[in-house]
Amino acid sequence: QEIPWTDRPLVFHHKYRLWVQPYDDKYHTSVTLGEMVGSALLIGSPWEYDVPKCESGVPGCSAVNGTWIHTITGNTIGRHKFISLNNHCHAPTCLSVEVYACTKGTPLVDCNATIGKLLCRTQPIYGGSGNPS
Repeated sequence: QEIPWTDRPLVFHHKYRLWVQPYDDKYHTSVTLGEMVGSALLIGSPWEYDVPKCESGVPGCSAVNGTWIHTITGNTIGRHKFISLNNHCHAPTCLSVEVYACTKGTPLVDCNATIGKLLCRTQPIYGGSGNPS
């Protein structure tokens, strides 16, 4: 795709607002990034997952209403206390990402959307501003 305004570079600005307070060991809890201690909840590969071209026989692929959908699932037991969960979803290939928690003692193979409690879900917004008006 040709860029029609090659003589005018795109410029954008980030604006961040941070609120901080002095650390108080009586109130605050020190946290560690999960990757540093081996407790990241990674599915597929360490950071990104390539979506395969779906067809009959490709693992995880199924045809739904004439559209191929590739689904990956993974189970792991958290090794530490999770303070936050942040998933990563690229539109348009990602339809959603969901994380479920099951009660302690539930076998990993049985922990799923039916038994588990939904902790977080990400769904992309396709096109525009997401404002229907």
